[in-house]
Amino acid sequence: MERHTPDLILIVNDAPDQLALASIVLRQAGYPVETARDGQEGLERARQLSPALVVSDVNMPRLDGIELCRALRADEHLRRTPVLLVSALRRDTESVVAGLEAGAEDYLEAPYEPPRLVAKVTRTLERAHAEAALRDSEEKFRTLAEASFEGIAIHDQGRIVECNSRLADLFGYRPAEMLGAHFLKFTAPESHAALTHKATTGDERPDEATGVKQDGTEFPVEIVGRNIHYRGREMRVVVVRDLTARKRNEATLRARTEADAESEKMRSLGQLAAGVAHNFNNALAAILGRTQLLLRAATDEQLRRSLHVIETASLDAAEIVRRIQTFSRRAPAETSSRVSLAALVQDAIQLTRTRWENEARAHGLRYDVRFTSHVTADEDFIAANASELREVFVNLILNALDAMPAGGAVEITESQTNGEIMIEVRDEGAGIPPELLDRIFEPFFTTKGSQGSGLGLALSYSVIDRHGGTLGVTNHPPHGATFTIRFPLPARRDQSANSLVPGAQLPAYRVLVVDDDEEVRHVLVELLQTLNQEVTGASDADAALAALAAAHFDILLTDLSMPHTDGLTLAAHVRRHAPHIRIILSTGYGQSLPGNPLGAGLIDYAIEKPFDISEVKAALQAIGGQQ
Repeated sequence: MERHTPDLILIVNDAPDQLALASIVLRQAGYPVETARDGQEGLERARQLSPALVVSDVNMPRLDGIELCRALRADEHLRRTPVLLVSALRRDTESVVAGLEAGAEDYLEAPYEPPRLVAKVTRTLERAHAEAALRDSEEKFRTLAEASFEGIAIHDQGRIVECNSRLADLFGYRPAEMLGAHFLKFTAPESHAALTHKATTGDERPDEATGVKQDGTEFPVEIVGRNIHYRGREMRVVVVRDLTARKRNEATLRARTEADAESEKMRSLGQLAAGVAHNFNNALAAILGRTQLLLRAATDEQLRRSLHVIETASLDAAEIVRRIQTFSRRAPAETSSRVSLAALVQDAIQLTRTRWENEARAHGLRYDVRFTSHVTADEDFIAANASELREVFVNLILNALDAMPAGGAVEITESQTNGEIMIEVRDEGAGIPPELLDRIFEPFFTTKGSQGSGLGLALSYSVIDRHGGTLGVTNHPPHGATFTIRFPLPARRDQSANSLVPGAQLPAYRVLVVDDDEEVRHVLVELLQTLNQEVTGASDADAALAALAAAHFDILLTDLSMPHTDGLTLAAHVRRHAPHIRIILSTGYGQSLPGNPLGAGLIDYAIEKPFDISEVKAALQAIGGQQ
C-alpha cells in the first residue's frame, strides 16, 4: 500500500513564474510544497517524495503533463497518486479528455485566481483521502472476510461485488466466477421471495434457505444480511452459513430423543401388556377349556363346527396376546410347529364365513368360496406359526371378496409341484390395474381409499418370506387375479423320534391345581379329570398348603400370579418340604419367567395360558418321563 508524505504537493511546471506563483499560493494555504521544472524531473521527484498530490502543467518539454500522468499510473507505488493538470495553452476539449483518460483527477485552466487553485487542491486531496480510506476499509473487509469461517458477500441490488473464498467454496465456484453474478442464482427458487423481501426492507433477522451448488446439489443454509454504505452506494452484506452438519446433528439428536421416548413408551407398553395379557389369557383359558370340554361331549356336527370356530378364534386371540408381548419385549417370539396348510385354509374359510355368507346374503349378494387340495395328507405339513399363516389366508380371502363387490367365486387350490407346496387364491374380480401391480406389496399402499390400511398384503408378504416361502400375484384383467404362495417341501419327519405319543395312556396322578381365578381353576380340574387324573382344586397358596398337609399328591399345577403368595414362592416351599412332588407352573404372562425357575430346578415344567387339552396332556407326559 502507498505511503504519502501528509499533504505534500509536488508542483511541476517549466514556466518559472507559474511555478513560483503556485508554490507561494499553496504554501500560504498551509500545504508543504516541492517543485520540478519539467515532466521528467517531476516523475523522478515523485518517486523520491511520494507526494499526496501532483499539480502539473500540461505542455512541457521532455515529458508533458499527460505523459507524466500515464507514467505515474504505471508506477506500482504511485499509481493512486492524484494529479491536477493546469494549462493556459491547450484549452480544447481534446486535451481535457486525454488528461482525464490518462488518470488525472481534475483539470484547471490558467490563468486562475489563487483561491480557485486552493479550492481545487483541497477538494482533490479530500477526495483522495476519502478514496484511500475507502480502499483501506475494503482491504480490511477482505482480510476479515477471508479469515471468516462463514461465506460472506456484498451485493448491489443482487449483483455480487465482493465475496470471500469460503462463500465460493460453499457453492463450488472460484471467487471470480461469483463476482457479477446475481446472488439469487445460488439459492433455490422457493427461497427467492423471502430473500428479496429482506433485502428490500433491510430485515436483519437470520433466515433458513436452500443453497444450490454449481453441480445442482441442494443443501440447507442460514442467511443473515444487513444493508450498508459501500463504495458510495447502499449495498447489502450477507453472511451464509452451511447448515448441513447442524441439520445432521439435530436429526441425530432428534432420533436419539425419539428412540429414548420410544424405549420409555415400550417399557410402559410392556408393563401394560403384561397386566392385560394375564387377565386376557385367564379369560381365554376358561373359554378355550370349556370349548374343548364341550367338543369332547358334542355329537351334533353343526354344533361341533361352531365350537371349532370358537376354539380357533380363542387360539388366535391367544396368539395376538403373544405378539403384543413380543412387540413390547415382554416375551420372545413363538417357535414354529408342524402345521397342515389345508387345515389352516379350512380354518380361514370358517373364520371368514360370516363375511362371505351371512353378511353377503343380507346385502343380496352371493359368494362361493371353494377349496380343493391335490396334496396327500402326509405331505401337507410344514414348520410354521399357525396363527400367522392362518391370518395370511384370511387376509387373501377378504381381499378376494373386496375385489368382487357384486359377488362371485373364490377358488383356493392346494397342489404340489417341483418340490414345492403351492396355495393359489383366485378371484373373479376386475383384476389389478397393470400400473399398480409392482406396488401391490408396498407398505401403506392401498386401492381401498380410507377403507384400507395398506398393510394387509405387505404383512402377508413379510410373514410368508419369514417362513421361507414366496408370495406372488398373477393378473388376468378383466377376469380377476391369482395370489400364489409357495413353500419348499419339508424333509419327512421321523415319527419314532417323538417321545410324546398323542394316543399313549397317561398314568393316574393325584394332581393339586392352584389358581385364584375360579373359572380357570374349574376348567383345569375338569380337563384333568377327562384325562383320568385325580384332581383337587385350591384357590390360593394357603389352601394349597393345607391340602398338601392333609393328603398325598404327585403333581402340583400352580398359577404364577396369585394374591398374597405367588406360584414361585409356593413352588419353593413345596420343593423344600416335599421334593418328590413334580411342579408345573401355569402363567398368563408369556414365556418369560422371572429368575429362570426351570433352569434353577424350582419347577419341572411350564405352560402358557390359554392352554388346550393337548398341552395339558403333553405336560403330564413330560412330567411322567422325568420320574
